Amino acid sequence: MTKYPFAGIGCLILAAVFFYLIVDGDHPLYCMSLPALFFIVGAYHIIPGKREPYEKPEESFESEFLSFKEFVGEEAFQGRTGGYFNSKGIMASQASRNIIPVGIIPEENKQKGFFIVQEKANRLMETFRSLGHLTSYESRDPNFVFPENTQARGQWGGAVIIDKYFTIYAFSGFPELLDEAFVCWVAWNREKMTFDDFKVICERRSDNPYLQKILEYILKK
Repeated sequence: MTKYPFAGIGCLILAAVFFYLIVDGDHPLYCMSLPALFFIVGAYHIIPGKREPYEKPEESFESEFLSFKEFVGEEAFQGRTGGYFNSKGIMASQASRNIIPVGIIPEENKQKGFFIVQEKANRLMETFRSLGHLTSYESRDPNFVFPENTQARGQWGGAVIIDKYFTIYAFSGFPELLDEAFVCWVAWNREKMTFDDFKVICERRSDNPYLQKILEYILKK
């Protein structure tokens, strides 16, 4: 698939339309060259092959990370310098590809962090459906052992449903309460989360002082 899959689909549709018009109108066979051309171009763009793959441009959360660090104070991070950000829709499959590194992630934390940020989002997806949870903190279990990953231990907060479309933002890499606050900071600054939605999260997570600090900051603006 190339960078232009939708153009390919459009070409295939045009090929089908011209083919129908030519056949229905009893035109000469050489007129078939036009739909054939559209078909070839369309197939080139959508059929998998060794061409340049289509990739969604990677996002960056570095500016939000820097502003968040300034907002809460660097000492709150306890020496943590980065982690993984994960966003997915509530209807998405368990396999989430939209996982983006933020800051500087120590080599020894990469595999564990990559696993945990997916686990947070996937768990919230399930508990939202079954229990109405809005945060992964509501199902945290510090003693949980993952049989498939011995490096990771515990189910933690850090994933939040940010909007009425049930988009999940998750982060792993900072202290737990900062993970949770950071995804809300990103959602608010990118205008993905309404004030009413954020208030509901703050009510659910009233023991997270960083969320309360963000709420006070918003109210003062």
